[in-house]
Amino acid sequence: RAGASRDCTLRRDPRGRLCGAIDRQGSSLATLKGWRLQAMRHRHSPHIGWSPTPLVLLLLPALCLAAAAALGHCRSCLAFGSLCPGVRSNRRSSTTRAAGPRGPSRAAPSDDGSTTAEAFLSSWGFSDAELLKVSKRYGQSFAPDVKNKIIPLLRWLSELGLTDLAIRKVVVAFPMVFRTRLEETSKLSVAWLKKLGMDDKQLAKTITTHPQLLSLSLEDNLKPRVQWLKELGMDSAQVSKAITTFPNLMGYSFEENLKPKVAMLLRLGFASSQIVRALTSFPALLGYSSKRLEHRAQVVDASGTLTIEALIGRMSLTDAKFTSCFGQ
Repeated sequence: RAGASRDCTLRRDPRGRLCGAIDRQGSSLATLKGWRLQAMRHRHSPHIGWSPTPLVLLLLPALCLAAAAALGHCRSCLAFGSLCPGVRSNRRSSTTRAAGPRGPSRAAPSDDGSTTAEAFLSSWGFSDAELLKVSKRYGQSFAPDVKNKIIPLLRWLSELGLTDLAIRKVVVAFPMVFRTRLEETSKLSVAWLKKLGMDDKQLAKTITTHPQLLSLSLEDNLKPRVQWLKELGMDSAQVSKAITTFPNLMGYSFEENLKPKVAMLLRLGFASSQIVRALTSFPALLGYSSKRLEHRAQVVDASGTLTIEALIGRMSLTDAKFTSCFGQ
């Protein structure tokens, strides 16, 4: 406005930016501040004829769309950590056990350029303590193929609904799972258990507590034992519950474990319906030794309170507690 009413010259600071106006006698007409100063600089800048601020505002939606497209393209990377090449996911969270100071970086590739198994699991979130257990329990040099063994298995476990913590528990407890044939053994067994009636939550719990289930043969282990339980009188829902509660049941020997113990319970006077009820509510009953099972059944029977519920309650007592209660 001063320039419009009087003959004046725009004043610039040492950096060449507009900061006010003076008349021909050197009197200051105006001092520009705030948004007015920005507007004047925008109109009279000798270097560029536009301000970057409006341009950024215009480009911001496009940048957001581009970022969303990139994230959508690698959504599987975000959901599953560093399984996409070149993506290193920070999987460490409050659920990761503290492992103390970390040693040298494990992400160095092998001679052929591929990432080693230990380096991959380390980048995926396994602590040094967990990796040490995995290496010891694997039984030999821990070097399963990352691309063909580790990545497919971890991705499949994640798709089954296992959390990161649960997956680490599976690998630490049973690292030999990397030796199983995923397509021919593990996936077939899990698919068959789903048809039996087990839902995703039951399967996730079963695999987490007993990962050895993934190495059991469908034809040699699972089908014969499930068929035997059904012949005892259990239906599919009861079998699913028994497997979820006590997955070890699927790995026990018929001739040396399951059949002799059930025959003993029948000999003690329990009806088949009572055994079915026991195996549905407490399938770990068949996990005790035959000697312990028979001794406690006889002691409880002598006390005149032998029922299947009483036997289940007494089986979980320690030897000292059982002796103090029954004197034997």
